[in-house]
Amino acid sequence: MVERVNRTIKEGIAKQMAQHQNRWTEALPTVLTILKATSSKSTGISPYELMTGRVMKLPIDPEISPADLMSLVAAKQQVVLEQLQERLKVLHAQAALKQQQADLRNDAQFNPNSETKFAEGNMIMVRVFVKQDAFAPRWHGPYEVKAVCNRCIAVTIRGKFKWYHMSQCKLFEANHTFCLEVTEDFAMGQINILGRIPLEVDGSPWWEDTFYEQGTRALTDLMDLVQKDAYTWWDWVFRGCVIASTLIFTLIQRCHFRHLIRSLHTSTHAALVLSPLQLPQGRP
Repeated sequence: MVERVNRTIKEGIAKQMAQHQNRWTEALPTVLTILKATSSKSTGISPYELMTGRVMKLPIDPEISPADLMSLVAAKQQVVLEQLQERLKVLHAQAALKQQQADLRNDAQFNPNSETKFAEGNMIMVRVFVKQDAFAPRWHGPYEVKAVCNRCIAVTIRGKFKWYHMSQCKLFEANHTFCLEVTEDFAMGQINILGRIPLEVDGSPWWEDTFYEQGTRALTDLMDLVQKDAYTWWDWVFRGCVIASTLIFTLIQRCHFRHLIRSLHTSTHAALVLSPLQLPQGRP
């Protein structure tokens, strides 16, 4: 337990030093504050709350209001102390109960004498310990169990027979029978569902239930509706713009031709008025 906490502290200090370019002595108080304020997985309560009976006040939390200060001043010190003691008893009882439940889960997972929950033919997910990036899935599979020997499980991955310890595996629920294979076309703004990935193909572990399928279908329907409505709206706008442009161009042409005809008529009339009238001369 101590070694695991030390590892967490070292990782936190490394991240703080990489982000803020400071010394480890400056990053240590921040990391310790985070550890004290974070709820433990086994107890469900933060270490600070287990020690003091109150939730740690962080810098981002609002300050104490004057009304709270007045209530604290008015209350007797002995009453406040008794309330904290009662709360600590309740928190310690809750933490002990959750710790026992966590111990039972750990014993069932790592105790070699515990009963095996895997059998041949089960579908399992295998944990990935070395991830390629921060957002890579933690589990891959599902795979069919081919053999079970003591605490080891044999599966076939890409035609190869591989063994895994039971602590690296978890059961794949029966309702998880497929996963949607989706491609996104950002240029056209649409999502295409190519089909369903069979169980023998590696799938993403984050489809722990049918929520992913339902969410993807809802998103696809929404995209189709938006695309259809947007296309219809844009089509009518485009047609209206074309008709309006044609009418405006025709009106401009008519005005231009009318101006040309009027100018020609005016110039012809002026030429006739200004030119001398020549009469034919007769013979003497």
